[in-house]
Amino acid sequence: MKRLGLVFCALGVLLSRMSIPSFSLGSSTASFGAATKSLRLEFKEVMAIGKPDGDDHYIFYKPVDVEVNKGGEIYVLDGQRFSILKYDREGRYLLSMGRQGQGPGEMGLCLDMALDNQGNVLLFNLENSRISKYSPGGRLLEEIKLDFTPFYGLVDSKDDIYIYSRRKGKLIHKFSPGGEPLISFMDELTTSVPRVVSHINQSGRAAIWNDQIYLSLPYPYIVYLFDTEGRQIKTFPLKTDYPKLPFVGVDNTVIVNLSFTGLAVSPDGFLFNKGAYFEVPKDWPSKINEIIASYSSYSFLDIMTTDGRLVEHLKLPGWSYGGIIDGEGNYTVIKEEEGYFRVVKYRISV
Repeated sequence: MKRLGLVFCALGVLLSRMSIPSFSLGSSTASFGAATKSLRLEFKEVMAIGKPDGDDHYIFYKPVDVEVNKGGEIYVLDGQRFSILKYDREGRYLLSMGRQGQGPGEMGLCLDMALDNQGNVLLFNLENSRISKYSPGGRLLEEIKLDFTPFYGLVDSKDDIYIYSRRKGKLIHKFSPGGEPLISFMDELTTSVPRVVSHINQSGRAAIWNDQIYLSLPYPYIVYLFDTEGRQIKTFPLKTDYPKLPFVGVDNTVIVNLSFTGLAVSPDGFLFNKGAYFEVPKDWPSKINEIIASYSSYSFLDIMTTDGRLVEHLKLPGWSYGGIIDGEGNYTVIKEEEGYFRVVKYRISV
């Protein structure tokens, strides 16, 4: 379950319903602040993996992340299979790696993976508190033990590893390729409402581009930019009508009604920040199931320049987890259809 649509603890639910092979999107009509300029974007579906039945290699149980290597091969992390499935650039199944458990190469709850510069797969094994590294052929190469839970991770041009997770008051933690701790940076955000501290710090997403680290946090909606030594370069506050804190009920139930589900950077330098937002109704206790079932209708994609200027705010019902842009500029995301999941690659044209 990658990133938390409706959240009552650390995890939540995100559902999707739509499948649109090709569609065009003009300027957003949402109340979101002024965009830098208006674009006419076309998302053309060029390849998809996933079926409601048939060959089990093409049936996803709960995919939570997708990665694409330099050759266009696709890796899908399926959280309920407890495995990573690899496909060629045309979507044909190649192999699987990992299984459920606590032993070498096995996984518990995982939300994220990354590829290093040799094409190895780094699995951020949240439940087992370690990073598992697999070769492109699926062989376990090594495991790095951690003293905290690694939610999300990145790899830079030197194969140094960055983990986005709360630890000792910091949010980003840098390790050498072999797992030696190097630095931690980005102070946790604080608030006068202690009940929501974990949610405002762990509901964002991170990405790396040209060895610069982007961290997008929702409460308030700000993109932070760092170099690889942890020095903050800039912050980009976005002008939105979103709340500055998660919703807290009279019974202290916390509902994260704004969360980010994928952050990626295109080869030409645009940030793609994917998330979901909904307004919590006054009678929310009686509408929990309805909110969960309709959560896909609240999906959005924000496109901005890498200096933080908003280009477009797009409502995209039906988009789920993941979101990676390959070297050819294709955008691959996970979608939940009626009763099954697909991994869809889109070609984007302006």
